[in-house]
Amino acid sequence: MLQIIIALLVLLAASGIAEYFLHRARSNAASVKEYHEVVASDWGKTVERSESVNTALTGVVSPADLGSVASAAGLMRGELQGILDAREKNPPPSGERNLAGAETECLTSLDRYLEMVEELATGGDEESIVEDRALLESRAAQALSKVNDFLFNAEFTGDQISGEFFRAGESLANAFAPPEWQSAEEEVAYGIVNSFMDADIKEFNPDVLWSLSSSKRIEGLRLMGVTRENFAEGWIDARGEEKHPVDFHVSRRGIVFTPSTVELEVVVYLERGAPWRETVRLVREADGWKVEGYPFVGWL
Repeated sequence: MLQIIIALLVLLAASGIAEYFLHRARSNAASVKEYHEVVASDWGKTVERSESVNTALTGVVSPADLGSVASAAGLMRGELQGILDAREKNPPPSGERNLAGAETECLTSLDRYLEMVEELATGGDEESIVEDRALLESRAAQALSKVNDFLFNAEFTGDQISGEFFRAGESLANAFAPPEWQSAEEEVAYGIVNSFMDADIKEFNPDVLWSLSSSKRIEGLRLMGVTRENFAEGWIDARGEEKHPVDFHVSRRGIVFTPSTVELEVVVYLERGAPWRETVRLVREADGWKVEGYPFVGWL
């Protein structure tokens, strides 16, 4: 009889334990569902705010339009901070920590990007936008990566932020788009400097660098024992090992143009360190404009 009683007690205990865990599972499932609904709703608000920022960015044609960008970016940052504060007060249900972490990194990265957008738009300073554009675009790339990571973990959300939202650097620069070219030759000279620097920094092409260098510089190189064949070998050394350029910007403003020379202001963005600002000089030769003064490399 005692054995029967013990068996019944064991069965009752097991049943109670099973019911407890079943209740916990149901409760957690309900919590997860509610959590997903909150995350999806908040993400929808984030995407909606991003569309307002995008509208402001795509409408930039002059410095007067930057105020709208700063305002939209500030409002979206407020939305993001509100979501982050709410998550801190209400931890995610069991099993949702990966999603919670991805969401936090996504929203934080978006906030860092928008912080810089807001600062640059508020300042309304062309020089700051030019110098900080590389950093802004780096933050945009980081934010986009974190957004994609979040959406991978949150397949239940169907909304995506427009790609235009992440191109604020280009949009802010539009506020200072230069006037029409004063002459066709100015435009040609601008194109030559861009081609030369693209061959130097973006797609290293020694043939282009050689062909666009002035005859005076070519003669100087030959006196140093540099030929077209071995030209590429010393190019990086001539710049300096500590310099690692990753991008550049040729200004269309302030071009100094004479019948025989052209000077253009250029900014080179380095992998490490502050942007490098110099003036590139072209000279007119029989077959067109050639680069004679190029301070970014010691040879020229």
